[in-house]
Amino acid sequence: MATPILAYHLISDKFDLGIARTTPKQFREQMRWLHDNGYTSLTLRNYAGQNSAGATLAARNVVITFDDAYASVARAAEMMQPFGFSGTCFAISDFIGRYNDWDYQFFGRKHLHASAALLRELTTAGWEVGSHSSRHAHLPGLDDTTLLADLAGSKNRLQDILGLKVESLSYPFGRANARVCRFAGAAGYSCAVGLGPAPKRLQNAQLMYLPRLGVYLFDSMRTFAAKIKNFGDNRSAAFLAQRLVGFFAGGTVLFKKYCQSGR
Repeated sequence: MATPILAYHLISDKFDLGIARTTPKQFREQMRWLHDNGYTSLTLRNYAGQNSAGATLAARNVVITFDDAYASVARAAEMMQPFGFSGTCFAISDFIGRYNDWDYQFFGRKHLHASAALLRELTTAGWEVGSHSSRHAHLPGLDDTTLLADLAGSKNRLQDILGLKVESLSYPFGRANARVCRFAGAAGYSCAVGLGPAPKRLQNAQLMYLPRLGVYLFDSMRTFAAKIKNFGDNRSAAFLAQRLVGFFAGGTVLFKKYCQSGR
């Protein structure tokens, strides 16, 4: 059985037009389901390390990740702690402690990213902090020099803030190609995650493009359980739906660029 790698974003009750949100009630029920069904959490770094070493993984491990490292990750950590779970959050290094101005805020709705102090608190509690790039750019669209500067710069800044080695990367919008995977390795990352299954062109990328499934506002406990139980089946409804979500993932950023170009 493949180890499920889950991707969360916002944990919040506040209304937002996006689907990349989970309410605290949903999140707590999902964590309780994992606990009651015998799951143990691994950070992405630990999962990748065991995988690389050829270790036999427990049948019921789960990797719980958070893209964007919003400040709401503090609430998630509080709800995970009673179940003995820890997670991996991916910070956008240029936006630590800032609002998400990299995205388009419909109706002025902004969300605060975790502060440096909060990120350090998480690592003290056994969490892993990885990189979500420097500014949440579409990495395949960057030239070689800009791409390497973005990935290496994010890693170095996070290491300076945390005083720890940063090994994992989450590709913004879950998108990468073979060149981006190569440059991620050259920047010093040992593992990386996308969204959905690895595209055919990246199936040899191994630890530099690990498959992952997002958990969204529309997920019921039935669909959540199906994502866990069928993880690794690229033909499952969950992975097919993730491809559709991924197709629209960059929409708000592209919309923001369009608005800026019209100014």
